[in-house]
Amino acid sequence: MSKAEAIAQQLNLTPEQKIKILPILRDEMPKVNEINNDNSITNMLNMQRIRAIHQQTYPIMITISSSLQYE
Repeated sequence: MSKAEAIAQQLNLTPEQKIKILPILRDEMPKVNEINNDNSITNMLNMQRIRAIHQQTYPIMITISSSLQYE
């Protein structure tokens, strides 16, 4: 199981939510991994960069999960 699939499972997503959210998580994971593997930056900068990535995808995921709740 990929990290994205593990996260989707932890979030207890419906099958419909997984279909829409898994591609977003799969796209985000390499970016986060690249930051985590960059030993040239400080931990603080590492956290800031990861937070920036999450801030980009979080609104999309909320929109998807909210729209699916009312379908």
